[in-house]
Amino acid sequence: MNFQNKKGIGSVLANSLIILVVLVLVSAMGIALVPVIKKSFSGFGDCIDAQNSIDIVNTQFTCFDLNNNLAGLTIKSNKDGLKKLRIAFTNGSGAVTIFDVVRGDSPSGFGMLGGGIPGVAGSQQIQFPDALQQLKYVAVLSSGNAFVKAEVSPVVKKNICNVEDTIDLKLCDGDINLAQEPPISVNVKVV
Repeated sequence: MNFQNKKGIGSVLANSLIILVVLVLVSAMGIALVPVIKKSFSGFGDCIDAQNSIDIVNTQFTCFDLNNNLAGLTIKSNKDGLKKLRIAFTNGSGAVTIFDVVRGDSPSGFGMLGGGIPGVAGSQQIQFPDALQQLKYVAVLSSGNAFVKAEVSPVVKKNICNVEDTIDLKLCDGDINLAQEPPISVNVKVV
């Protein structure tokens, strides 16, 4: 081989190496930054995914029962996969009682309607409704002061999302006794 005309080879080789180095650096930065960016947005995206996932349904069991010191709440799920909720009850004097409710738990003071006294040994573990299903819950009133409002928020990976629904609670009708243990699958009358 005869390499008498070598003038253009050096500059082509140098430019090719520069382009190769730039591509390697950009790829390395992309590989390093993608997990960091995903992690920083993961909590935010999860709450967006959880939007419109739960509703409080106004049924005959969504009320407070002063005779038994209990408040009832009916929650409907619009999406599957719900694992944790924050339920905040406000009493007549403005004090707020918060229950962080996890599927399968038996938290003190909160439980399934018809599942025994909330949080007491032998009470039923918390279930969450499947998509488009509704379940009924009860909470023990704080110091006999009626809960007049309830708010529910999904909790996703330790992030408490925005309040999904709020309802003003009313006194239970005379024939509703939240301490009795009707079957959990009771047909609910929407009011």
